[in-house]
Amino acid sequence: MSRGNGERFTAADYDALPEVLTAEQVGLILSASTPQVRRWAADGVLPGRQFGNRWRFSKSQIEQIIREGTSPDQVNKEAGDAGDSTAD
Repeated sequence: MSRGNGERFTAADYDALPEVLTAEQVGLILSASTPQVRRWAADGVLPGRQFGNRWRFSKSQIEQIIREGTSPDQVNKEAGDAGDSTAD
């Protein structure tokens, strides 16, 4: 994945990311622009929480979507069923 400056986003970069991600970090992971990530979150395509004008995302939920091809609705339902234990 590109960081926007021509460098590649490596596995080490990914491993260093915190559990709670910004829209910019999710964009790096998904090779999407930050505004696109925000639109996906606002439209419910990606699970996230908005605090003021800032979005935050659970790294484990993003991983699940990538790994399993799980729909965001299913990830949100499972998080709610687990007592919202993955909340940011």
